[in-house]
Amino acid sequence: FGMVLLYKDAFTGDELCTDVYPCKEIENGMGLVFTGAMVQVKDGVEGFENNDEEGGALEDGVRTVVNIVEYNSLEQTAFDKKSFQVFLKSYVKKILKHLEEKHPDQVADFKANATGFVKYLISNFKEFDFYQGASMDPEGGVVMNMWEGETPLFIFFKHGLEEEKL
Repeated sequence: FGMVLLYKDAFTGDELCTDVYPCKEIENGMGLVFTGAMVQVKDGVEGFENNDEEGGALEDGVRTVVNIVEYNSLEQTAFDKKSFQVFLKSYVKKILKHLEEKHPDQVADFKANATGFVKYLISNFKEFDFYQGASMDPEGGVVMNMWEGETPLFIFFKHGLEEEKL
């Protein structure tokens, strides 16, 4: 086993995802997209996964969940398009201030590409479900979830995450 990268919300410290899930950068490195999966978990049994392709009846206490949501304690939240746009505007400013203080070498790239990423997010608004970290702290970022067929995809602002090696 190599090291696992844990991605935490840069503003709340909430654990949002790890690199055990397939991940790719989008929109000139502004976003990270993690690919999740539907898994079955048994209540009270940590790490139980039964990927029964037959789709048979679930035994008592077993639920089908999205792995990234379940294992990172993401909490669903909601936006209408206007409130999402307001959030994005203030969140981009917050990330820019954070980069200026902690990662000045990333400021120019962020300024050059953030608008394109925001446009991408707004154009896909109708496709998204929204999640936050476990604290549900309004200071934190929002995770956008969309589906590609049966596959859940989770989109993060790359610059709103801090990496921690486990």
